[in-house]
Amino acid sequence: MMTIRSRKNFLPTVLFSLVAWSTVFFMIFFVDPQIVRDVPISGSYIPFFLLLFFSLFLTASLLLSHTRRGFLFALGIVVYLYLRLFGLGHLLNTVLLFAFLLVFELAVARSS
Repeated sequence: MMTIRSRKNFLPTVLFSLVAWSTVFFMIFFVDPQIVRDVPISGSYIPFFLLLFFSLFLTASLLLSHTRRGFLFALGIVVYLYLRLFGLGHLLNTVLLFAFLLVFELAVARSS
């Protein structure tokens, strides 16, 4: 009997990650923040944060070798930045946010 090895091809993920990061840097350096500030909701900066989330998610998924951990990492960073945007990015909120994400990760990892 032959055993079949499954190899994962990370090249598309790396390419998407590079494209996403280059788009984030393009938005930071060449796009006026007032343009993306009020796109779907007033004062939300949703296009920037969605692109940042996608970039962080792909990069963290590659580095951590796990999609769920990459998702939680990106979610934590983007939620923290949203809290900072609204003036709520204090140490206590940061600790509570990342403690919640850590407990969620441990609970999901233990159940599977």
